[in-house]
Formats: sequence, structure tokens, C-alpha cells
Amino acid sequence: MKKIILFAAIASAMFVSCVKETAVEQKPIQLTLTASFEDLSTRASYTDNQGLKMSWDAEEAISIVTVKDDKAINLQTMTSSGTAGRKNAVFTGSFTPTDGAKYFAVYPAMIDYFDTYWSTEGQHFRIDKNSEYLTWRGINISNLSQTGNGSLDHIAGVDAMVGQVDVVDGKANTSLVKTLSVLKLNLSLPDDIDEGTLTCVEVVSEGTSITTGTWKRFNYSTPFQWEGGGLHVVQMRLDIPAEANGNVVIYIPEAYGELPAEDITVSLYQDGVKTYEKIIPISEGLPMQAGYVYTINAEMEKK
Repeated sequence: MKKIILFAAIASAMFVSCVKETAVEQKPIQLTLTASFEDLSTRASYTDNQGLKMSWDAEEAISIVTVKDDKAINLQTMTSSGTAGRKNAVFTGSFTPTDGAKYFAVYPAMIDYFDTYWSTEGQHFRIDKNSEYLTWRGINISNLSQTGNGSLDHIAGVDAMVGQVDVVDGKANTSLVKTLSVLKLNLSLPDDIDEGTLTCVEVVSEGTSITTGTWKRFNYSTPFQWEGGGLHVVQMRLDIPAEANGNVVIYIPEAYGELPAEDITVSLYQDGVKTYEKIIPISEGLPMQAGYVYTINAEMEKK
């Protein structure tokens, strides 16, 4: 899915002088980056159909991506310490600028993998070196799990935010924009529920993709806009006792933008076996805006 642009030039002259412009790295400087949120709030508080509230933890890290000629050529990470719950965070660290480059902040911070790409922990978001895209790796049963009924811990690690950075005289600012929405499943279980642990949730649409798969990506422009393929099926691991007061709340991060107007089948697996199911008609297509939670309520039926 990498975009490749090929330039061909035919010269009629016998002697042609070609000069290739290269990025010039400057000397390292001490940089102070003040990062704020486009909508202020907290990662631990998701409010249905409203902007997600954000605040900083006591210890934080953020990455600055250097983009030259529309390709990511460098990644530098800075850290911040302060009071948990603060609205703005001041990040500091050594930073090497590059002439003619643009800079973007990515949160959570990324690390180097195999000298070929940078990625967040768990590799949900990645940037291939010398590419022009931040890529969403998709959700499947092997790489994301929710531990506990209604837990949001798994959201924080995949809830990537991006912001443009302007560097002037050792100081910089960025306003981080959310890139994901969240699909919330509020599921009522039958009265005669079985003992055991709910181990997986599966959501299937009839036609239109409801989540991203491995092809979702956006290039470094504003506003950030996802593009690419999708999946009709999403599965996520669970660790929720079946006797969770007869009601199970599941949060699924979504990298794109539409809940389709068609039947959606939600299934719950208990100890690896499909035990509860519900077919839910969605009467109207719903654009899923980044930074918002969209809820599906369902009374599950025993299979």
C-alpha cells in the first residue's frame, strides 16, 4: 500500500548536470515542547456521543516525527514529568532539527523496531521509515484484549493522537488531535447465564467494513484523514466473568469513520465457545467521528 511516484526525464543535451537536494541535519538543541489537547479531558473517562476528555499522567513520553519530502526520516522522543491530571504537558529533551523538514508529534511515544519502522508499544500504530504514512495495524483476537468488565486500560495504548509541531528558537507547541473513535457494546446477558469466563467478542457486519484491518493509514497533512481498506469482522479477547451482574460493557477502538446501516451480529464466546448472540439492525448509517464513543445496546440471546 505504499504510494510510489516515478519521475522520468529525457534530456536532449549531451551533458546534463543533476543536483540532488538532501536534508541537512543541524546540531542538537535543547527543545521544550508544550503539548495540549484539541479537546481537554481524561483518557480514563469516555462519555457516550461526546468528545473524549483528556489529561496527562504524571510521567509521559511523546515522539516527534521528522518529515522531509513527505517521507518520515527520523523519530525523536521527549519526556515530561508533572502532576497527574494536568491539561498541558511540557516535554523536554535533546532534539536535532533538519533543514526544510516538517515535524509532527505522535502520542503514545514510538520506539524503533528492526531498523525498518517505528511503532507504539504493542505495534498498533507504526511508521515505516522513509514512508509517508502513519498506519493502523487493525484489531484482531491476537493483539488486543480487554481485562475486566468495562475496563478502559486497553484503549490508552492504542488511542493515538497526532499534532503538527512548529519549532522556533528551541521552543515548540503542538495541539494533539485524536485519530480514533470508540465503539461501545453495552450487552445484557440472559438470566440463565452459564458459569465461566467470557473469552472473546466478535462483531460482524453484512457488507460494509466496520473496523479497519491492516490497511488504514493517513499521510502527514491536516486534517488527518484515514484511508484504506477494512474488515467485516472484528474479534477482541476478553477476560470477563460471565456472572458480571448480567451486563457486560466492552470498548472497541475504531480507526475509521462509519457504522453502516445494515444488520450487525454481536457474539460472545464463553471459554472459547460461541455462547451468546444477537443480530442488531442499524437503521441509519452513523459517521464515527474521532474522539467520540458510539454505543450499541443489545440483549444477548443464548445459542
